[in-house]
Amino acid sequence: MAIEAYRGLGGLASLAEDWSHLAAQLARPRICHGQGWWRAYLETLEPDPDSLHFFLFRDALGPVAILPMQYRVVRWMGLPRRELAFPEHAHLPFHDMLLRPGADLPALLQGLRSSLGRGQMPDWDLMRFGPVLAESPLAGLDEEQFEIKALSPCAYFVCEPPFERMVKGFSKNFQANLKKAHNRWAKVHGARYFSTVETDEVERGFSEFLRIEAAGWKGLAGSGTAIALDPSLEAFYHRLIMEFAPNRRVRLNCLAIDGQVIAAHFCLIEGDTLYLLKMAYDEQHAHLSPGNVLLDHVLRDGVEQGGFRYLNLVADMEWHSDWLPAHYEVRRIRSFNSTPVGRLSRLKSTGKSRLKPLYHAMRAALMRADVPGPGQADGFKTRTRSG
Repeated sequence: MAIEAYRGLGGLASLAEDWSHLAAQLARPRICHGQGWWRAYLETLEPDPDSLHFFLFRDALGPVAILPMQYRVVRWMGLPRRELAFPEHAHLPFHDMLLRPGADLPALLQGLRSSLGRGQMPDWDLMRFGPVLAESPLAGLDEEQFEIKALSPCAYFVCEPPFERMVKGFSKNFQANLKKAHNRWAKVHGARYFSTVETDEVERGFSEFLRIEAAGWKGLAGSGTAIALDPSLEAFYHRLIMEFAPNRRVRLNCLAIDGQVIAAHFCLIEGDTLYLLKMAYDEQHAHLSPGNVLLDHVLRDGVEQGGFRYLNLVADMEWHSDWLPAHYEVRRIRSFNSTPVGRLSRLKSTGKSRLKPLYHAMRAALMRADVPGPGQADGFKTRTRSG
């Protein structure tokens, strides 16, 4: 088994053929399996694209797996810790690797561990995979060899007819509220629901989405998290449109009054699944319950029009509970190296009181040793992390 490391945008481009070969074999491709997803991230959100390594595993039959991992040195407990991990960003809901069906993942990871620290391969103390859906091959690793932790789940809907069966499962109070919301919406002159996957319409609609989101509680007067307030975030979503829209895989769901959009979903399509990445509505029309009305229309589309079988909400929010979605389990997997900092990290993670004296003794010894300071290890920038 040969293992090759490719870095950054150039490395991603070099993997095009192998990437397509593996992606075509996936039973259920997710948005994070696409090269376009990673290209959008590296070009807009990642300040150091070359910190991202794409590890390619190859045997005599061709590519076996591609594992994207970011290398960074973080300050942890006063010590520099070398980490290989999936990138962390609020707008990257989950991750995964590409793996040939039937491949021996534990053997691949053991081969990678043995290769790291040699030649051009970075050395490491901690390896972290996550968040990953429970269907990921990474989530099935042996719990005796890997630390596996459950994270907040990912909500989704199965859009199967008849739609009325889904509605009957809601509480009577929510059914009544949803019916009232639809009645109010139906009485508004010029009110309509529409969705589009046409590139020019998506681009125009997304500009309206940005305006609505920035005018609401996510704007400057609120949390300040609106996409339009962060040029890199806005560039990321525009890049996603460039990557996915030509193949009709960006979908905008909208409610409009007299042609003016008052609520919208920004979605990506992969296989049989519609991913609802972002939503926004004009708070001046909150009395119309636009969020519930729009979601109801989209679910009906999935059931009655058959454009997608699953609607993935990519998160688990409190307001989802009224809709009684199903949930994917989400996990984080960690592996500790036998290096001093790796062993110290493992001891800290166990949290067992009987290990505390050994933990503190190891930490004191490392503090006395000549260890590299922030930004000095392997020429990579240090980022601060706790835990």
